[in-house]
Amino acid sequence: MLSSFLDALDMLPLRPDRAFESIWTALDAEMFDLVDRLQPPNSPSRFQVLMQYIEQKSAGYASLASMITFMGLVPMQSCEYVAARILEAMHQPGGHSEFFLKKVRPAMGSPLLDAFDSKYGSQWLAANGQARATIQRKAGAFLKLVLTGAVVDIGSLTSHVLQPVERLRFFVYAVLPNVRNERFHGLNFSSYRSSAAKMKTYAAGYFLLLIAYFLLLHVFLYRGFDVIEPAEVNASVLANSQLYAEVFGKFSGA
Repeated sequence: MLSSFLDALDMLPLRPDRAFESIWTALDAEMFDLVDRLQPPNSPSRFQVLMQYIEQKSAGYASLASMITFMGLVPMQSCEYVAARILEAMHQPGGHSEFFLKKVRPAMGSPLLDAFDSKYGSQWLAANGQARATIQRKAGAFLKLVLTGAVVDIGSLTSHVLQPVERLRFFVYAVLPNVRNERFHGLNFSSYRSSAAKMKTYAAGYFLLLIAYFLLLHVFLYRGFDVIEPAEVNASVLANSQLYAEVFGKFSGA
């Protein structure tokens, strides 16, 4: 785990995507180990197993609440990414679509996912080019409301809100592993290697990296490595959250 963490530091500040990849390597190994040790019933995904174990072992720690609060800074680019992947998986499925939706549904909840698809799915499927991009932005803006804790009305679903920990679970269950999967299979081009990279690109990359990093800090805690204390984890989460807000806050809604 330590080597992956050090590798991640070597990639910064220019390549948060590669730093995320290094942190994810450590988290993925931990997830497989947890599943092997715990043998959870009903075959939950390894991402669910990790998050549930962190919630259990970190219950009462201020760091978990601080991490959940960080979700309030989720950037628009990440929300548009998730919206596009959900719509693609439901209406233009590929080889990994079923697996992706199996992670999204328990995180988002079937009523909200179905209402989201009812509102945006048919419009997205019928549109092309700029019209589709516009629908994707609207769908992303809706998910940003959901992931920042707003009470939403959509279709027949009224006054719906995802609880704080559910918003974090959504990112851990569905978003982080899908980003990793696409990078691993070469399904997307790294925008950090082109002149198209903008501050909002880095805002999205650093947000994913920090969520993964915060998870790894909690793994260090429950593993009992005696290298960090709960108060230090919380201080790191708070300090990095503040830095993120100062550097990327005005770009997160772009």
